[in-house]
Amino acid sequence: MLTAFAPLSVDMYLPSLPMLAKVYDVNEATIQLTLSSFLLGFAIAQLIHGPLSDRWGRKPVIFLGIAIYIVASIGIILSTRIEVMIIFRFFQAFGGSAGPVIARAIVRDKFSKDKSSQILSILFLVMSMAPLLAPLIGGQILYFLGWKYIFLILIIFSFICLILMFKMSESLPKSSRSKISFLSILIIYKNLLFNKLFVGYGLCMSFGFSGMFAYISGSPFFIIDYLKFSPQIFGLFFFINVLFLILGSTINALFVNRYGSKKMLFIGTLISAKFGILILINILLYPELRYTMLIFITLFMPSVTITGANATASALNLFPNNVGSAAAGLGAIQFLVGGVSGYIVGELYFFTYFSMGVVIGISGLLCFFSYIFMLQSNNPGGVSR
Repeated sequence: MLTAFAPLSVDMYLPSLPMLAKVYDVNEATIQLTLSSFLLGFAIAQLIHGPLSDRWGRKPVIFLGIAIYIVASIGIILSTRIEVMIIFRFFQAFGGSAGPVIARAIVRDKFSKDKSSQILSILFLVMSMAPLLAPLIGGQILYFLGWKYIFLILIIFSFICLILMFKMSESLPKSSRSKISFLSILIIYKNLLFNKLFVGYGLCMSFGFSGMFAYISGSPFFIIDYLKFSPQIFGLFFFINVLFLILGSTINALFVNRYGSKKMLFIGTLISAKFGILILINILLYPELRYTMLIFITLFMPSVTITGANATASALNLFPNNVGSAAAGLGAIQFLVGGVSGYIVGELYFFTYFSMGVVIGISGLLCFFSYIFMLQSNNPGGVSR
């Protein structure tokens, strides 16, 4: 449930994006900022939550994060201007980011690298159930009640998580907690930033995620505005894509113990590159085949979860004494790259309806190139050790 904060906060209100642009009388690029500001808040806050959880434990940071999330969600409901909503979306993400980053840290607290890769695949599988139903539910809430009730549901979800957290045991023993200061935090992140393998894993995961987020941010306008489907039908398209995300998680969970993180990571990046190229060929040479692009995007989705689980497990294994900070660094890279991809989709939409596909295709190629140039070249004998 903690890992579901991000997909629920993003995906449940996706069907309302075209309508919100009309409600606030703004263009598509401006309304996209409610997504990009959320990702920016997610990226920045994780850099704070990670070190704090390494010092004080996982549970106190999650409690604080959920409290901030609830207050910001109330602010979104009361917003009368788009600028105010964008600011509250930032703080909603600032609080909500505590859940996913610390959930990853908890997995690494308890399991070895290959085992944590398997557990993370299951975690990604569970996390994928949130966007599986979120757009469908969000579309129905939008139709019958209105967009503000979407955030009311998120507040109720937050309270449930808050209550359940009281029964969850602390995974980080006091003996394993690190002493932190502002200087020590800077040193930790400097070590992360200058570790080529860590950055390589982060980029592999992040470019896969940016392809998925390009779909998240661009699909409402492509499917609802351009293809003229209803918000309810849009939810069905989203449902199918999340099924393929789940397929990727399932495949990785079944085969990572047999083949190892290294091979599964390579397979994930190869899938992303293959369908990234097909998407770009579709747009450049056969733009009239609009529905073919949707098929290629769907087949791209398993690479996101395969790459994400193995890159995350391998990156966290590099820093066993600062797992929370490493998880935060990964999350920061992930959501910064995702936020930029969402912004580019919005800006390119002024020039082409296929902006979503362009960004997904390029993201797939960059995911594979990150593996080749940042990981394979730095460790020719094998990516993971």
